[in-house]
Amino acid sequence: MKKSRATLPFRFLRGLYRLLTNGAFVLAVLVLLAFNAATLTLPAVNAGVSDLFFAATGMETLAQKNRKATLAAQEKIAQLKDQAAQLEAGKAAALAENARIAGLIGDRLARLSARTEKLDTLRLDTLAGRAVPLWGLSLDRALAAYEHQAACATMGDLAALAAAAGKTEPPAAPPALCDRPVPGADAIWLSVKTDPQGAWDSARSALDALPGPKVKLPQPQFQSWWGATLATMSRWYPAAQ
Repeated sequence: MKKSRATLPFRFLRGLYRLLTNGAFVLAVLVLLAFNAATLTLPAVNAGVSDLFFAATGMETLAQKNRKATLAAQEKIAQLKDQAAQLEAGKAAALAENARIAGLIGDRLARLSARTEKLDTLRLDTLAGRAVPLWGLSLDRALAAYEHQAACATMGDLAALAAAAGKTEPPAAPPALCDRPVPGADAIWLSVKTDPQGAWDSARSALDALPGPKVKLPQPQFQSWWGATLATMSRWYPAAQ
């Protein structure tokens, strides 16, 4: 009985040791389970463990490979977004430029159409008046001056259309033809009165140089009748003298 009482403290301590030992083991197991769960579910813990493993062994883990792939994919997505933004900006600029060109073309075509209609109307409406001897010359000269101005404006419109189509730049200055003055009615009549044959031949040469069907014009002999015609005209048209 005395021996049993003497060993009681030792048995108690041994049992307590076993209890603590088993409890620490269970606690360690629980901690390991919790750590594994955290490693699988928490990206930060997973990344930390992977970094520690790489530092200790020099071997990449699956998590590190996945992280690199994710970063590469994110970088590629950012690049694609930048490219898409640039393409969208380029598209918007192209649409704006197309709208500008379309507006310019529409404006120039409207000018050409209005100018052509006005010229044709003037030619037809002044046809009979321009046939009046001598005095019709003033109408011819006025119409020629307007046609000359309209031709220069048309060349400017065509140059602008060519530039809009990317063919060439519009001229910095009007063509030399546009600087050519239109002579007055008095100067025209003086050249006709003094040299009718030269005036007629010059006009025929200009028409012959035009493309398309040739206009057959008469061959007047001014020497035989021009002097008498001027004398007759001077009776009725003082300007013919």
